[in-house]
Amino acid sequence: MTKHLTLADLIEGLGGKRPAGLARPVKPILDSRQADTASVFFAFVGENVDGHDYVADAFARGAAAAVVERDVAVEAAVWDVTRDDLPAGESLPLVIRVPDVLHALQQAATFWRQQLAPRVIAVTGSVGKTTTK
Repeated sequence: MTKHLTLADLIEGLGGKRPAGLARPVKPILDSRQADTASVFFAFVGENVDGHDYVADAFARGAAAAVVERDVAVEAAVWDVTRDDLPAGESLPLVIRVPDVLHALQQAATFWRQQLAPRVIAVTGSVGKTTTK
């Protein structure tokens, strides 16, 4: 059975109380042009581009949520992870405000990996790893 990340999983992974709804599968994206109805856009601030400027574009393309560090000018329910005030119901799109987007992505990935409990295999040694295909 394949397990899929849901918006409820993401909220719980970021420290929120798991909501009853929001059970549809989602995927994290870093490029608003890849947004669709199963996307959560992580708005990173880069050297040349600020992802916060593209939250509206991600929502226009159907993104279910966006993870941001600061306020953005969009029509959406807002949940600040530093407070326990998750909007009631399945209010989408959802803006998830965090102190640090990179840390939030790492936190969500850690949470999700723990849910899956995959078998980890390591190749060790000092000879042959680079040339082995």
